[in-house]
Parts: sequence; C-alpha cells; structure tokens
Amino acid sequence: MDNKIPENDIKVEGTGAAALENFWYYHKWKVIVSLFVAFVIGVCVWSCFAKPKIDISLLYVGSFDPMDAATQEMTETLSKIEPSSVGTNGVGLNMLSYYTEEQAKELAEKSVNAYIAEENKNGIFYDEEERLSLINRQIDRYNSITADTQKSLGSHIGAGNYLLYLLDPAVYEAYRGNGVFVGLSSVFGDNIPLSAYSYDAIKLCETALYKNDPNGIGKLPKDTLICLRIEPVFGGCGGSHSEDYEKAVEMFKIMAE
Repeated sequence: MDNKIPENDIKVEGTGAAALENFWYYHKWKVIVSLFVAFVIGVCVWSCFAKPKIDISLLYVGSFDPMDAATQEMTETLSKIEPSSVGTNGVGLNMLSYYTEEQAKELAEKSVNAYIAEENKNGIFYDEEERLSLINRQIDRYNSITADTQKSLGSHIGAGNYLLYLLDPAVYEAYRGNGVFVGLSSVFGDNIPLSAYSYDAIKLCETALYKNDPNGIGKLPKDTLICLRIEPVFGGCGGSHSEDYEKAVEMFKIMAE
C-alpha cells in the first residue's frame, strides 16, 4: 500500500524520516535541478575571477599556421615587450587563418610535394594526375578555412576586445577604408616611423621586433602589417577600458620601433 501523502496535502510540521522521505519523493527533481544550476553559476563566477585579466589583446589574421610551435614563442615575446611604464596584467594573442588564392596554391603545392617525398621513401609513388588531385583538395581546404574566417572578421576587426592587429595585406586592404585603424600621425605626430607602410599601418618585417625574434614573430610572413584600432566608444567588462587602450597605444609604439 502506498503511504505517500498527496503532494497538495504535504504538511510542514514534523521532522521525522517519514516527512523527509515524503518531501524528497515529490521534490527531488526540483532540488537536483536547483543544485545543478547553482553549481554551473558557481563555476562561471569562479572562472571569471580566476582567469588572468588580459589588458592588451592582439589578433593575427593571415596564412601563418596557428598550430606552429612558434605561436607560443610569439606570445612570450609580446608579453616581454609589454609597456612596463604603464603596467599590464597580460597580453593575449589570437590567430585566425586566412589565405589568398596565391597563398592557398603555393602552400598546397608545398605541403603536397613534401607529403609525396615522404611517401616515395616508403615505396609509394604518385603520378602527376594524382599529385594535382591532392593539391586541389588541399586548396579547397584552405579556401574553406578562409571562408569561415571571413564570416567572423566583422566581429573581430573594429569590434570585440582586440586593440592591436597583425594582418595580411589582403585583410588590411579590405578594412582600411572602414575607419577602424588609427592614423600613424595621431600616435607619432610628425615622427612617423620608417617602418610605415601607409598612413595607418606598420610593416612588421622592418621593425626590431621582427628582426630580433627569428623563432617567434620573425616566423610570420614578411608582408604582415601592424595596425592599432581606434579607441572603442564603449568599455569592456571589468577594469577601465580607457586605461587598457592607453596601454595598447604604448605597446603599438614599441612594436613599431
């Protein structure tokens, strides 16, 4: 015989095991869901406070492979040159892959030829038709990656948390007319660096940063450009956005030397 008290008839008096069992019988899922929600909220709050704050966020968009071991070296190099005069909590570098048609073809041929050379050592050979087929498949892969990157660029360049950019010239040309980059004269006055590419971009390969870090920043394509984003109208979450932007300007000056 089921001796459970109907839910609408649950009494608040009584502290015995039977009352507790009856409460659990009708409300266990409410309790479980509530505890789960509380746990998720707790983890999110802890993550926000435990995660190191990044003051200066850089975005690279180009043909360099973000999985290359040099990526870690780049981040370390950028962290070392952060402007100590203003002080930062950290420097973050995110990398997005982008390939022009010429780059996709060149990289595809290079990677396929290297693959075939290794296969030949194992006694496996490919004729010209098979080689071209492999190259075309690799080109399609690069084009697909570029298409995905293009879809997200609008939320990264001139938006989001990124204040400094390392860009392939094709990406730079696509955004230079949108008013998202700061003119060099606004930062350097009349003392425009010799490394200037245009009125709002610096040629990375002509900077000391590039020349002195051959195993990190020096691995990026020579035509990579450095740009500073215009100061965002609205501040980000946590900390003074104005202070973060001042730090980004100082770092841009150092990178352009």
